[in-house]
Amino acid sequence: MKMRNRFNQLYRIGFEVTKAMLWAICIVLIMKSALVEANQIVSGSMRPTLKDGDFVLVNKLEYGIHIPFLAEMFYIWSEPKRGDVVTFTPPMTDENGKARLFIKRIIALPGDVVMIRDSILFINHKPVNSVKINAGTFIETIGEKVFSVTKKDDHANFGPVTVPVGYVFVMGDNRDNSHDSRNWGPLPISRIEGRAAMIYFTKKTLLEGDLDIRRIGSLL
Repeated sequence: MKMRNRFNQLYRIGFEVTKAMLWAICIVLIMKSALVEANQIVSGSMRPTLKDGDFVLVNKLEYGIHIPFLAEMFYIWSEPKRGDVVTFTPPMTDENGKARLFIKRIIALPGDVVMIRDSILFINHKPVNSVKINAGTFIETIGEKVFSVTKKDDHANFGPVTVPVGYVFVMGDNRDNSHDSRNWGPLPISRIEGRAAMIYFTKKTLLEGDLDIRRIGSLL
């Protein structure tokens, strides 16, 4: 009888511990899907702002509420701003039929006209403020954001394109090496995962010659 009671007691304890662990896992998954997420950069399309191997924190509540595990926001409460760096799933899939997570900068908002002439970016027919730092590197100002871009092709041209209502136009800071809205069109705001807020870690090492610890903690 004592053995049975002991067994039942251990069973109840095990059940409660397992239930608590499952609840904790569910809470973490929901927070990861709907609140904040850590993403690793796996391409060079946002250089020099972000480098492959960087890790960024993404605020998923910046623009609206996400349904856990789905690609789109079901309620949007804040419009993105020009210059914001955002993560999203684009309106197309890769060669394996999967939607990859992208990270780019918002260049233009609904109603804006986007155009590039001889590598100069125009928003609403006005050139974006751009200062050359050295060969291929420029400092641009869009909205309240001041950031570096890389441009190698002095004769790049695009547009003009008018951004529809409910969409934004995104581009990589590595302008000549980025698959973005110039390739597949404006991005639906509902497909934005969140705003990339900060670089919190990088996998780059001294041996790779690309480590700058001053970038860790940088706001985007």
